[in-house]
Amino acid sequence: QREGASPIDDALIAVVVSAVRPGGDDALGPMRRHCHKHAGRIEAWREQGCRGPKIQKLLHRHTGVVVPLRTLQRFVAEELQRKGRGDTVRILDPPPGQILEIDFLELGFFVERGTGRRRKMHALLCCAANSRHQFVFPTLTQTQDDVIEALEAAWAFFGGVFPVVICDNPRAIITKADPIAPVINPSFLEYAQARDFVLDPARVRKPKDKARVERQVRYARDDFFRGEDFGSLEEARQAAAIWCHKDAGLRTHGTTRRQPRLAFEADELPLLKPVPSTPYDAPRWSTVHVGRDHAVVVDYALYSVPYAITDTDLRVRLD
Repeated sequence: QREGASPIDDALIAVVVSAVRPGGDDALGPMRRHCHKHAGRIEAWREQGCRGPKIQKLLHRHTGVVVPLRTLQRFVAEELQRKGRGDTVRILDPPPGQILEIDFLELGFFVERGTGRRRKMHALLCCAANSRHQFVFPTLTQTQDDVIEALEAAWAFFGGVFPVVICDNPRAIITKADPIAPVINPSFLEYAQARDFVLDPARVRKPKDKARVERQVRYARDDFFRGEDFGSLEEARQAAAIWCHKDAGLRTHGTTRRQPRLAFEADELPLLKPVPSTPYDAPRWSTVHVGRDHAVVVDYALYSVPYAITDTDLRVRLD
């Protein structure tokens, strides 16, 4: 823009050409300058494993400025030499309301408020295979009780039960892995029957069998957990439910180009089985020996057995 009525001369043309030519020196905009000002913070968050969307939120939280995501990503790629990911091969999506993929992941360490103990936090990640709506349930271990508790919370979160659950082969669920006839832990098989879903274990070392939940593991760890300061497991669970509902649920998914929560509510929720109305009473299985007195002790209680049964082991179910 010229000031006054100054003539267009060679000097003015040179300035314009220098500003607009390809490869010319570009003046940094205010958002890019803001990224430069807080480059140290951004680099520290990257070292913690945070990615673009998470860094955007943390930067807004600490500085009060919302930097456009694309500007932040360009700054990271150009200034901090961040490597991009490879190409993704799209696989066919299953019908809506049919499949839930689950997988355990390690979130990282946290310092327990009150005790000062440094503990490792895990989580069961559940992903609706069609809409990509997901649920994260933090845990401290990866036991069968943790899986059942997480799935009970997932049914309440999703508003229904998926007919098919695809998992890997954790010892808490699968006794013997096999591509054709896997052996499911009897206690967990009883839970699956009680909640009326079919468990379909993936093949060993075949992550593409549950590619959708595998694809979300890094996103859940980076965008939900990295950079946060949780002081307890319950605090993390409350934050995870909010994050799944608002952040992960309302983002535009890179593959489907839809908001996962809205896609789930429109296409999958009406097709799910009803949410269980009563809490699940998890049974305990054990092995007891029948002696010559034809009796067994289960949970400090004495039970008689048929006279013909003696000097043998019995499987006992207690609920």
